[in-house]
Amino acid sequence: MAAQRAGGKPADEVEDQRGVDLQSAGMDAATVQAWLASQVCEDEDEGVEPELDTPLAVWPENWPVLQLFLALQTQWRFTPMGALQGLRYDAAEQVIRLRKVRKARQLFSHLQEMEQAALEAWDE
Repeated sequence: MAAQRAGGKPADEVEDQRGVDLQSAGMDAATVQAWLASQVCEDEDEGVEPELDTPLAVWPENWPVLQLFLALQTQWRFTPMGALQGLRYDAAEQVIRLRKVRKARQLFSHLQEMEQAALEAWDE
């Protein structure tokens, strides 16, 4: 049985858009292929962790939410006292709409998970 990933799809059925996105951002095909090859991670259920000396490993099914999170990197809301409060959801909604994202509700849910993790890391 294939490993299950975010969204309930088996990992081998998730469309991998990372290479297309990187090439559309100007990275040449050979560099994209080399980077993708460095992203291979064994199934986490088997207890194998990604190599820490390689670039950040991103599962293909997590790529869309990472792209959204990075697109919102200037859209953080702060309290009047300067404490980080969270992302501006109005901005997130606008980016999702402009990018014509499929499965917007699911993506937004994953974005909130990343936001919470970022807030926790910020507090450390």
